[in-house]
Amino acid sequence: PQRIVALSEEFLLADLLSLGVTPVASTSNNPDVFPGIDPALTEGIEVVFTPDFNLEELASFEPDLLLGYGRIFDRAPGGYDVISAIAPTVSIGDDDTGWREQLVLTAEVLGLDVALDERLAEIDAEIDAGRDSIEGQNVSVLSVFPGPFIRTYTTGEYDLLNAPVDELGLELVPSNSPDADGGGRVVLSLERLSELQGDTLVLLQAEGEELPQDLIGDSPLWPTIPGVANDRVIVLDRLGYPGAEGHARFVTDLAAALDQL
Repeated sequence: PQRIVALSEEFLLADLLSLGVTPVASTSNNPDVFPGIDPALTEGIEVVFTPDFNLEELASFEPDLLLGYGRIFDRAPGGYDVISAIAPTVSIGDDDTGWREQLVLTAEVLGLDVALDERLAEIDAEIDAGRDSIEGQNVSVLSVFPGPFIRTYTTGEYDLLNAPVDELGLELVPSNSPDADGGGRVVLSLERLSELQGDTLVLLQAEGEELPQDLIGDSPLWPTIPGVANDRVIVLDRLGYPGAEGHARFVTDLAAALDQL
């Protein structure tokens, strides 16, 4: 295939680029750019803003292959049957498919076994390099949105945290909660900030978002959080690590930040 269109935002796009494949277009969570990917790598790739996605625009790219994660076809206009009438279409994985398997399946679809082996070796090397800094540490992970809407992450089921938690032994505090959704995310009230008892507080905030201290810093519980009280606060971009390569880079950045505390 020469004219591939990626239908699963920057997550699939990042994997394609890491395998040496440049699609003609990709959906994105941003109308202008592909978050978390170096713009130099995406020059010439058409941005399809996901909320504006329509079949006419898709057909205009004259694709000879459409790729997307299985869940995208559940909410796309017309679903898989209508989209696959435009061009040959491959649905990659399902809701339970993790980031590593998504890369493997993407490479298999395109027959890129050699490129896959090289990328997995590089990714595993990056993850292993962060082991000494991450293994055994305990952290609380927090995102705060205007409102405020407060969210913490437990049990490592949130996709971005799988590598450091499951593979490198990072401990999340709280580690589990009956209130967790399917991704291990828990919505907190201001009164529950005291549950964030990890030695370090990791803030996952998208670039340009207000920081938690600006949104909830007036809470009397905020300065009592151990990470805040001990000046052990790390800020990482929640949207800055798409694809398998992004997971490895997240581990690298987290390990480097922990080393600097």
